[in-house]
Amino acid sequence: MQVVVMQPTYLPWCGYFDLWDQADAFVFLDHVQLVKRSWDVRNKVRTAEGFCFLTVPLVRSTHRSDLTFINSVPDYSQEWNAKHWKTIEMAYGKCPYFDEIAQSLFEVIGGQASTLAELNIEIIKALASTLGIFSGKKIYRSSELLPLHGGKDVLLCSICEKVGATRYLSPLGSMDYINLNSVGGEFQKKGLPLLYQNFSHPEYTQRYSPFVSHMSVIDIIANLGREEALTQIRFSREKPFPFDFVRPQLS
Repeated sequence: MQVVVMQPTYLPWCGYFDLWDQADAFVFLDHVQLVKRSWDVRNKVRTAEGFCFLTVPLVRSTHRSDLTFINSVPDYSQEWNAKHWKTIEMAYGKCPYFDEIAQSLFEVIGGQASTLAELNIEIIKALASTLGIFSGKKIYRSSELLPLHGGKDVLLCSICEKVGATRYLSPLGSMDYINLNSVGGEFQKKGLPLLYQNFSHPEYTQRYSPFVSHMSVIDIIANLGREEALTQIRFSREKPFPFDFVRPQLS
């Protein structure tokens, strides 16, 4: 069983759903601390000016330790959800396939989820359902698997053991901390096969030119339609990198 563990980010890009599509089981890492001004609380949509960020404001907490997905509360007093939806409609309302995504997305963003975890997870599930890759997955939340052990790669292995993983597929960005102490980290110690996602962002016709990559997955669905969007996501996937893959260093 191939497992993917990811934080439930806000309106994720298409590479997030490439991981979802490849997973037999998907675990939302929702009990960990979130980072303000990160993809945890914001993402980008394509506009006539280039792009803009949509950011979810949170109710302030006096304790930094409280900043986790499962207890951070969106600040609805700022009416951010109405503003986000207006921006999304202005950006994509005239795209040929916006209607394929509008209703389900509006219902989530227009509601009042009790926590950031609930908000992001429901958005991700709605988008995965739109793409046709929701059914057939085992879905977990790390907060429901507690107690878990350690941090970083040790934590990931602990989650994998809890859900019965036989292989772990990681985003490439996690390589640095997995390999911090040794190549393959805790996965190699445990004998759990580890692979890294190999995904190149597809280029397609957007409403505005020139093409700007790494928008929310809303962009590719609204412009291409869900069937072609999924085709492009899968076409942009190559065989995963092995655990001992070495990324070229940027000069």
